Amino acid sequence: LGVNDLLRSHVLNDEGVLDLTLDDQVLYNDENSIMDAKVTLSSVRIIGLDTIKSIEPLRTIGQHTFQSQVTWDALYVEADVVLEARPSSDPDAIVFDAPQDDPAPAGTTTSNLKEEVTVKAGLRDLDASLSFLLALDASAFGDLQMGSLFYTDHIVPCLLSSIR
Repeated sequence: LGVNDLLRSHVLNDEGVLDLTLDDQVLYNDENSIMDAKVTLSSVRIIGLDTIKSIEPLRTIGQHTFQSQVTWDALYVEADVVLEARPSSDPDAIVFDAPQDDPAPAGTTTSNLKEEVTVKAGLRDLDASLSFLLALDASAFGDLQMGSLFYTDHIVPCLLSSIR
């Protein structure tokens, strides 16, 4: 399909992957009497966006309602997650770090734990539908100046101003 070629040439990288690099988005952060834990998301990769088998971009399903439908052969998601844990900083902690002047007992550790994990999930024969209601404000649409529609850089924001 042409949409697959469009995705490959404008959205996906050379390996056919949509690579989303995040600035270490915190998913979970908790400090309690047992431990201090933090989970961050560093990147997400979507594989298979260019395996569309069928697409129906806009179909009218009601008076003001439209629906788009896409079917993928296979779609995979990989997420790089960083898990961090350390002894609790709570003064009444159950698990705590040994004081600097008092070495930890033999067989124990006071180091922080940091693990980098890749979580992978995938689906085959995925059907996705999106329905939406489109309402135009007739008075706002009627108030649009025709000259502003000829500036191609401004046409989309100009038309969107009448959508409610």
